Amino acid sequence: MAAHLHILGICGTFMGGIAAIAKTAGYRVTGCDTKRLSPMSEQLAALGIELTEGFDAGQLALAPRCLGRRQTSSRAATP
Repeated sequence: MAAHLHILGICGTFMGGIAAIAKTAGYRVTGCDTKRLSPMSEQLAALGIELTEGFDAGQLALAPRCLGRRQTSSRAATP
């Protein structure tokens, strides 16, 4: 059985790309995001990646070997 990676914020360009790479490398990949954003959600679904809308502690029941997330940064105006 392949190692399982669950990615938070999977429909973003960067995290979606990481998900696609991991799937191609043989990992079982699932993920969640606040919205299923097209076209990324469609591309991920075409790869067989299961998407869940929203964030919920119940997703830990998927028992992934690894959780992936990125740190959100805010861009402050500079003088």
